[in-house]
Amino acid sequence: MTRRLNGFEKGDKRGENQEISVMEAIEALTINVAYQVGADNKVGSIEVGKAADLIVLGSNLFEIQANEIHKTEIIMTIVDGQVVYDSSK
Repeated sequence: MTRRLNGFEKGDKRGENQEISVMEAIEALTINVAYQVGADNKVGSIEVGKAADLIVLGSNLFEIQANEIHKTEIIMTIVDGQVVYDSSK
């Protein structure tokens, strides 16, 4: 999103003027990918009737700096509605 390597807040950017927002990045890697492969009716967003594959994060990505997102802890991973990882256990 920032067009910089993780942990580097300063210095040259890769691909100047190609930054995207947090929302654009999330959509690009969820609903847009699902649409691209013709599976947006089954996956890609959290909706009744879709596969419940998601992660629970330790930080709200919309409230932290983009260059800190890579440090966000994964609290839980759910695949097809079943918890497959829980950091509290």
